[in-house]
Amino acid sequence: MRGGPSRGRKIGAIVDAGILVMGHLGLTPQSTASFGGYRVQGKNRESFERTMEDAFELQHAGVFAILLEAMPEEPAAQVARQLHVPIYGIGAGGKVDGQLVIMHDLMGFYDSFRPMFAKCYIPASRGSLTSSLRACRT
Repeated sequence: MRGGPSRGRKIGAIVDAGILVMGHLGLTPQSTASFGGYRVQGKNRESFERTMEDAFELQHAGVFAILLEAMPEEPAAQVARQLHVPIYGIGAGGKVDGQLVIMHDLMGFYDSFRPMFAKCYIPASRGSLTSSLRACRT
């Protein structure tokens, strides 16, 4: 669930109802219009500080983990060091607690756009899932 100060109470209520919630910060695809498109988040001080505030708000609300998307490695690492919940990344460098890979990125299911951090192992139009999985092992 996308985080931030305006969502803390809602997330807390969901958690209190016994539903696990994973927070989502950085580039959130549903809000790309407000960011001016698909842009890396947390690159400047203001953006990083806003992300840290949102991350603390999510942690306080009771999320079990936070996903950082499209964030430089060092700011993402700082978030991971300062919070007590696991921090996962999509295009957030290797210094977080874990990585998520989106099947659409992995398989190249995009016609004209692919995130710069996504490695496409085989375009969907040129192969099968089996051959793509073989490529991942090497």
